[in-house]
Amino acid sequence: MSYVTAGMKDALKNHVLEEVPAGGEFRAFYLKEPGHGRMNSTLFIFTPEGIVIMGDLCPGGPKNQGSISDFNYGLGWFSRPQGEWYLCSKFLRKVWQSEAALEWVQDHIKAIEKGEEAGDIEEFREIESDLQYQNLDAGHFHDALETAGYDIDGELPGEDFPRNTAGWLCALQQKFAELYQAKYAVPVAAQGNATGP
Repeated sequence: MSYVTAGMKDALKNHVLEEVPAGGEFRAFYLKEPGHGRMNSTLFIFTPEGIVIMGDLCPGGPKNQGSISDFNYGLGWFSRPQGEWYLCSKFLRKVWQSEAALEWVQDHIKAIEKGEEAGDIEEFREIESDLQYQNLDAGHFHDALETAGYDIDGELPGEDFPRNTAGWLCALQQKFAELYQAKYAVPVAAQGNATGP
């Protein structure tokens, strides 16, 4: 499953990457649509401490506050293709979401039907219905799983990166990497051999 939707990709299809002046060990780039100024743009700031992403289009979608990476991630890392889960783990924290919990329950029901998992299928169908129609919160979902005899060992099923935020983060990083590699990266053949002729 990809967090990136077709609409996110479409929103970025005409964007270009433009480096903007920064000082010292800092580098900054705008990802923006030509002729639109800063509207629907994203500013990426690469610092010695990490990466800051902000602007109209930023993780979480339009008008969000942006995102800051974990310590010690920079331009070299961000400008290469990254797996979506790995990328998200460096910027975001997982939260319980009823949509993700519902998907997990539906997958679990299929596994019970195939004999791959144990459990009372009727209990899980009731949990599925409750998630669909009663807007269960994480606490009630936890209790329902315990009632169904499911052993929660570690992370509560349904915890995931906030999907819209993760989608925008991944879409922006993918577009940034694509444009950066095309415009700024030195092709391997042009780098030469550092150890000899």
